[in-house]
Amino acid sequence: MVQRFVRCRHCGLPHDADAPICPITNLPVREVSGGSMQAVNPAASRGPRTTDDDPTEISAAAALASTRLAGPAATTFAGRYRVRGLIARGGMGVVYDAVDERINRSVAVKVLLPEFAKDTIAVARFHAEVKVLAALAHPRIVTVFDAGTTEAGEPFLVMERLEGEPLSVRIRRESALPMLDAVHVARQVLEALSATHARGILHRDLKPENVFLVQTPESRPSVRVLDFGVARRLFNDEGLSADATLTRAGRVVGTPSYMAFEQATGQRDLDERVDLYAVGVMLFEMLTGQLPWSAKSPVTLAIEMRTKPVLDVRVRRPEVPSWLEAATRSLLARERDHRPPDAKSALKLLRPPPSEPEYTVIDTSIDVSEEFEKA
Repeated sequence: MVQRFVRCRHCGLPHDADAPICPITNLPVREVSGGSMQAVNPAASRGPRTTDDDPTEISAAAALASTRLAGPAATTFAGRYRVRGLIARGGMGVVYDAVDERINRSVAVKVLLPEFAKDTIAVARFHAEVKVLAALAHPRIVTVFDAGTTEAGEPFLVMERLEGEPLSVRIRRESALPMLDAVHVARQVLEALSATHARGILHRDLKPENVFLVQTPESRPSVRVLDFGVARRLFNDEGLSADATLTRAGRVVGTPSYMAFEQATGQRDLDERVDLYAVGVMLFEMLTGQLPWSAKSPVTLAIEMRTKPVLDVRVRRPEVPSWLEAATRSLLARERDHRPPDAKSALKLLRPPPSEPEYTVIDTSIDVSEEFEKA
């Protein structure tokens, strides 16, 4: 059975062909004059894929193929990175535990799956991540050491080997985190964003899976931000939004539950505040063990955002102090003008008032963003 869609002339997203009203804008999907919009297959309507298309858009066949195990891992990459085991496998790549035999250093090697090695969009995304990480030498961002191509033609990326767990694993295990840990993690993510935004780069896919908690001798986790595969530059050489030139209207990138309203509705002029919103969602989730929205797709997410207010975090966790609830609410504001203007401003919101000294421990986290910007 083939489902039919129409491309909405208001929001640019595909809706069911029988839908009379756009669920995002509440305006008629079809022309009021009586003429109907052409029913389209969203995949076919895009035309030939190019490197300007979003690299996360892959064919259904390729997505299905990615669920299969990659072939036997090479014993050694580039004649120096000897594989010792498998760390993780995602939709488009695998990450191996390896050792750099030239200097006897443990590393992680991320390799694009064979079925994507000939996909120009997937390869473009992979190379974009390499370039972004190479430009971001920061203690809160995973460090990249090397990159190359296997003998089979699969791109690979060599990164620091981290010991610990993703934030998503800890949330699944503990549900709500201790408040100090939640704020500590959020502040460190904001430190990373302060650095990336200063270099004109948006992450666009911040979520607990991409926030790694490194084991430390102290009780508080040390954060590394991962996966810059869909990162975009804020401005091009002419000072215009680079995202407008790289992503077409209605093309949605990211993970729905962590998308800001403007990102979920496919707007072009994205800025730093989409990443700040994602931090707000993660903070809400760390404090309550639940997401502020239940939507699983950009369209339903946009509807929920448009029609429902964000629940006060203290409804689910009454002991959250008022300053922390206010900071969370500010980061989660639907209108971006109501969010903090940048990561440094958001960091100030997550600084407790002098009247609550029990929270001052969060200020022991490393903040090197200003020094980074001077580099």
